[in-house]
Amino acid sequence: WENLNDTQGIQVTSVASESNGKRLYATTMGFTGTVLHSDNGVDTGDHRDGDGILDTQDYSAVATSGDGTYLYVVADNGIYSGVVLPNKPTAMPIAAPTANNPTQNPTASDETWVKTESPELTWTSTATARSNPAIVFGVGYGTDEATYANQGIWLSKDFGSSFTQVYQDSDLLWISIAVSNNGTYVYAVARPGGIFVSKDTGDTWDLVPETAKDEWESITTDSTGQIVYAITQKSDAYISRDYGDSFSVIESLSSLGVSQWGSVTTSSTGQHVYISTFENSVYSSTDYGESFTKYEDVEAGDDTGYLQSITTSSDGQYVFVCGQKNGYIHRSLDFG
Repeated sequence: WENLNDTQGIQVTSVASESNGKRLYATTMGFTGTVLHSDNGVDTGDHRDGDGILDTQDYSAVATSGDGTYLYVVADNGIYSGVVLPNKPTAMPIAAPTANNPTQNPTASDETWVKTESPELTWTSTATARSNPAIVFGVGYGTDEATYANQGIWLSKDFGSSFTQVYQDSDLLWISIAVSNNGTYVYAVARPGGIFVSKDTGDTWDLVPETAKDEWESITTDSTGQIVYAITQKSDAYISRDYGDSFSVIESLSSLGVSQWGSVTTSSTGQHVYISTFENSVYSSTDYGESFTKYEDVEAGDDTGYLQSITTSSDGQYVFVCGQKNGYIHRSLDFG
């Protein structure tokens, strides 16, 4: 593992990479809150200017399409969508004009951002279908009487031009969401509600009964949606091998005594699994979660190592994890 020092001193909250691990995006929070971009997974200091759309604020999560062209970031005041292309097209294939962006027809530019028509909510997570980025899911929670009804799962099928609430529960704190590459299988976790599964692009949802009791932290799926990994806030990690029909504890992790997991990610096949912790370590598996190797001191010189978000390339070779406390983005180029 090595530090990418460009981001030192910035509170990095989330990382996401395109399928081959080359193009990397990160979100930050605080007075430097913005979106960072790298074309090679090294020079992460390139701030996206956002065409004047991206305000300096707290950004909590980022998701990108398989080719790294379309991306979505979430903030306290909504979901923002961006298109970042290597060329300079005369028009961006992103969405129709909206109330927030009535002249959404950009001219020669290699980057365009819009604030989507997402509802008022404190957004916590977003996910897009890697091979069909028109499909975007988001979860979040309300902070007052006016926004409690918005708590739940939201879906856009038009690059964020419009959102529909596909599941509502104002008693749950919605934390994380994941979607298969084609957008069919969707998984969301809430506290203390459990794991919620949709097998029809969000039309219907089912709670997995055995997961209802836990305080969930993060969830991820392979490209097909068949293999799913989920972690709780404390010491448990779970796997499903049947499209979310059932979940079982990953025994190789249950006895380690980890005080708090951070985030989980997997390769496109589900073979390679990476889990970050708030204890400055990353656990790696190359055998579908049967066994794990612990990598310590990922954040050099820091005893706490608050490793909040982790992502990997589709083959599992390139891994990126961010440490919110000291602002580093760390990478491994050899399967962790």
